[in-house]
Amino acid sequence: MKIGDRVLIPTPGGVYVTVLEGNVEFLRDKINSETAISRKAKWLNSTPYPRTSVLGLLNSRLKVRQTCIQINDLQREVEDLIDHLNSDDPPTFKETLKEKLVTNCLKELREGRLENFGFENLIHKYF
Repeated sequence: MKIGDRVLIPTPGGVYVTVLEGNVEFLRDKINSETAISRKAKWLNSTPYPRTSVLGLLNSRLKVRQTCIQINDLQREVEDLIDHLNSDDPPTFKETLKEKLVTNCLKELREGRLENFGFENLIHKYF
């Protein structure tokens, strides 16, 4: 890792995002607390960002514990997390899925191959 890299720190139920600002330091006085190897970082959030609002692939990768992992292939997911980091109401899977389902269903009802009385039959069958 190098200065300027973003580091995601998973916690139960959330994730912190930092940007590395310094090189690795060895702090002899911190040996007993197991924090002797350290580096300066800027914390982008003061409370954990909820896991329920992290995109699926990134959330899965963040389940790895006790090690460093590469997430260079998940830049879109990281950018999405940072975009919503300090939002008072970050999106959730449920909200996003509902929005996409409604949008796609409406599109199909308007533009799809709907047979005569197809909508009415659909409503009758499921409701």
